Amino acid sequence: MHEALLQALRDQRPTLLVRWGSLLRAQPSPNALGNPDVLVLLMDWTLEEWESILRRPHARRRRSPGVGAAASESEYCPCGQNPLLGYFRSAETALDEALARLAAPNAGDDSHPVEWTLARDAFAVEARRALRQVAEREISTFCAVCRQRHRFGPRITYASATGGNAGPSTLAAPFFP
Repeated sequence: MHEALLQALRDQRPTLLVRWGSLLRAQPSPNALGNPDVLVLLMDWTLEEWESILRRPHARRRRSPGVGAAASESEYCPCGQNPLLGYFRSAETALDEALARLAAPNAGDDSHPVEWTLARDAFAVEARRALRQVAEREISTFCAVCRQRHRFGPRITYASATGGNAGPSTLAAPFFP
């Protein structure tokens, strides 16, 4: 049943991508890196990563945020400027809509509608968990190189190198102590 649901979702991929793109374009971008015309180029890769995790249940269970209790955005990104926050928020909404559209099996199938509904709901939980795992990994990777993260950390004041009246300059703490 899991494979049948995954295939049904794969069949909806063009609709999912269009909806995801429209959701992405509807929300304001925190900065130039959040340009929706750039982020849509990541969608196919993201769905491939999502499906890869979904096919490896042991990896999915080992480390993934709980559905319904997802980590707060501030836990992922302290400054809130990561363009991937909105990207994955809109991805999850589009995925939820696609999962809701999964049609019940035909009357000729040997699946019972109640069994199918239970299987679809269980699959939806796993699908969201896998997407959140991709999101957590990508958002934390982006945040690892973000210059804004230092805004919240210790700051070091250096004397002006020019020796003029410019006064001291305040720089963020170095990447490597």
